Amino acid sequence: MKKALLVLENPWEIPADNPKRSSVFPFLQGLEKLLNNFNLYYSNFYDDSGFRKALKYDLIHTFD
Repeated sequence: MKKALLVLENPWEIPADNPKRSSVFPFLQGLEKLLNNFNLYYSNFYDDSGFRKALKYDLIHTFD
């Protein structure tokens, strides 16, 4: 059974303001491919409500 890594990232800037903003996602994608011993689930949020929704809906996919 593989482990799952759920990443919920709160970007400092919204995409319209800075489409090339920094993110941990590309690094973690590379790590997932290199190690091949965990599944990566990623989402971002911009406020408290978005955090709750991202956690609720993305956590569901870790049980696939």
